[in-house]
Amino acid sequence: MEALVAISCMGTVFAPTVLWRDDYFDRAYDVVVSGNSAFVATGASGVVAVDVSQSLFSFQGVCDTGYAYELAHAGGYVYVADNKALTICDMRTPSAPVVVATMCPTEPCTITNIDLVGSTVYFTDSTKMHIADVTDPVNPKLLGTFAATALPRDVHVAGSYAYLAIGTTLQIVNIADPSAPTGAGSLTMPTGIQTVLVSGSVAYVGSWNSKNFYTVNVANPAAPSLTGQVSVPVSSGYDLALDGTTLYMAGGNGGLFVLDVSNPAAPTTTGSHRFLGDAMGAMYVGTKVYVAVYNGGMQRLDVSNPATPLLAGRYMKYGGASGVHVDGNLAFLCQPYLGLRMFDITNPSAVAELPVYRPFGGCNRVTVAGSYAYITSSTGLHIIDISNPSAPSGVAIFNANDLADIWVAGQTVYLAGYTVGLRFLDVSTPASPKQVGSYTALSGVNGITVVGTTAYLAVYDKGLQMIDVSVPSNPTLLGTYPNAAKPERVAVSGSVAYVVSSVNGLQVVDVSTPSAPTQIGSYSVSKARGVYVSDGIVYVAVDWGVLYFYVQGPTVPFGSFDIEGQTMELHVVGKTMYLADNGLRVVSMPQSLPPVPTLAPQTPVPTPAPTPAPTPIPTPVPTPIPTPVPTPIPTPVPTPAPTRAPTPAPTPVPTAAPTPMPTPAPTAFGGITLQWQDDYIDSARSVVVVNNIAYVAAGRSGVVLLDVSTPAVPKLLGACHTQGDSREVVYTGGYVYVADYSRMTVCDVSNPSAPSVTAVFACPSSSCTIFDVAVVGNTVYLSDMSVGKLYIIDVTDPSALKLKGTFTWNKRINDVFVSGKYAYLAADGLVVVDVSNPAAPVLKTAMNTVHSTTCVLVSG
Repeated sequence: MEALVAISCMGTVFAPTVLWRDDYFDRAYDVVVSGNSAFVATGASGVVAVDVSQSLFSFQGVCDTGYAYELAHAGGYVYVADNKALTICDMRTPSAPVVVATMCPTEPCTITNIDLVGSTVYFTDSTKMHIADVTDPVNPKLLGTFAATALPRDVHVAGSYAYLAIGTTLQIVNIADPSAPTGAGSLTMPTGIQTVLVSGSVAYVGSWNSKNFYTVNVANPAAPSLTGQVSVPVSSGYDLALDGTTLYMAGGNGGLFVLDVSNPAAPTTTGSHRFLGDAMGAMYVGTKVYVAVYNGGMQRLDVSNPATPLLAGRYMKYGGASGVHVDGNLAFLCQPYLGLRMFDITNPSAVAELPVYRPFGGCNRVTVAGSYAYITSSTGLHIIDISNPSAPSGVAIFNANDLADIWVAGQTVYLAGYTVGLRFLDVSTPASPKQVGSYTALSGVNGITVVGTTAYLAVYDKGLQMIDVSVPSNPTLLGTYPNAAKPERVAVSGSVAYVVSSVNGLQVVDVSTPSAPTQIGSYSVSKARGVYVSDGIVYVAVDWGVLYFYVQGPTVPFGSFDIEGQTMELHVVGKTMYLADNGLRVVSMPQSLPPVPTLAPQTPVPTPAPTPAPTPIPTPVPTPIPTPVPTPIPTPVPTPAPTRAPTPAPTPVPTAAPTPMPTPAPTAFGGITLQWQDDYIDSARSVVVVNNIAYVAAGRSGVVLLDVSTPAVPKLLGACHTQGDSREVVYTGGYVYVADYSRMTVCDVSNPSAPSVTAVFACPSSSCTIFDVAVVGNTVYLSDMSVGKLYIIDVTDPSALKLKGTFTWNKRINDVFVSGKYAYLAADGLVVVDVSNPAAPVLKTAMNTVHSTTCVLVSG
């Protein structure tokens, strides 16, 4: 998933330098904890430091490594297996981490596992295990190497031995002499193995893709023997953490599994906790287990009672960026699952984030003109007033659900679409955009650039097309260059168009005669995503970073900037690149660049004769967006808004008087004054307000409590970290009852600043989706959408829930409302159930409706 990255090119040699990057990640592979900081291996986002001293975790800093997969920690330094190298981060100041050393004994490296004992680090590299002395972390020294028979999946060191999980073999290596490690013994396991941990004379082994856990007697390393095993409902054991005789296993999609290993010959399972994501890494600290969850961030469980782990904290921010634009001192980043993020880049090395604007439908592409930002989403074009960046406000929405790219010139907005190829909007009055023309002779337009009166389109099945847009009501085709297969984006400089394609890389096309475009250069690279031309340099965003070309010699890149992640789009200002990666990355280019290559003149490649139109392709589907987020609102900020650098007025595009035509009506913003929005909440699903406290069911953020006594300035009080995806919340008597996907969670909110989970009702069935909750007196009613059941629960004691009865219906139950002795169910119609005897609910009546029903309310 991508984010915004800023890169500066200042320096004496060609070595781009990352000036700043943000902390957005959702993929977590491993976690280590020291004091009040947790360090999370987040793949492409590096190592993120998180303050875990409070129940609401907060970001501290990020160490920009390669693809961070596994970690070890000692003395304020974090040792990272980041695929390409062993990377050492100085994180003694978590807010300002820095890479101090890297090691790759033999290029190229594939380093995925690591263990640290004292001042010696052990790390696997393809089929090798290296041993290095890190007494001085800034100057690691290679001590020795052991050649394994195959790729190790894990390494653990205990005493004078290293234990490697290799295929179906547990390999034991004598490391008493680090300069000459030797094989000591091995054991063929019943199945493939993924992870190993050793305590005393017992090795605990998690299987690979076979749902087993093993114990091995390693008292005699030369002759290890299988001691015991137990079947576990997890496909693989990715990591292990031990507390005395209790072992915690991060079991992928099975979540965290708890085992009693007091008798190694007969281990038993005692508890578990499922996540909305795969548990990849675990570390035990005190009565807490910290878990790295792929697509779920870093989560903390309270295991005071190992049989029932309870969520006690979470840190996750959705990554994935799709568009970036820079205007003066502001950078704008589109994240499909979050919205429009804005940053003050006055100091590129200390970027400050501003309030997030959350449009309905997310944010895919963004451009800025004057005091307005124009963004595309799954619901259309959103026009946002950014004259005060600290309080952005929406002014209009133009409805369209197929938008791929956007360009603004003068008072005209050009919208590229998947189904309607090109639309023209008059935005002379931004609050009332009007469609004044369209070009519907094509579809599947991925990218657009407008120069003067010509629009250059990257068209999925036709290549590069040039359209005369001087008369928006009557656009005409000027020419086509079909050799750019499945193009993504296009940039134009002078009479040359630079087209990037995920299939055949960069195509350089002479468009001085639009009716006869000719290829003058190309560079083959897979998965090219974006292109930008600035000061004689062509920047091409690819899946793994950025390539640089001189416009004089565009077939030979003179350099690259490699990152662990997908660069989806970039914007360049002077010598600084702003990348949409896993968030925002700011990168500085060196002042001194390599000389321009001298190339032999190229013979233009003639454009081939037109070929029959290809078979229509399926219309690309816009990026899916989670549950709609309400229209954002200005957030009062006491500090002055950053000064926006003046933007020169764009040259108006000459247009003839438009011919009036039917147009979708823009959505009006009026009648309601939105006063505030929150940036902590993942995705708000429902809210209830009692005594000036708002209880928000906030998806993976749990239930968030806000003081709304002053509606314009709400205050975050706390959060109850539920176990699943909070959808519906009801308050009564100091408790909130939460429909939490596969369970119902009860939170004690009597102390709003420290809410806590009191009890959890797990579904009796193996597959269920708790979608709604209703509370009447001491009884809770839960609708199960997946299996069509109504659960009736006694909550006289909120800490000891008792199932009273169950009503089964033959269709999904979306909503429940209880009045008197009847429960009313929205279940593809209206179903009425007599619940006067909760132990034996009885169907009273059912009424079919023409359409599916999703909610029900009864009055009188």
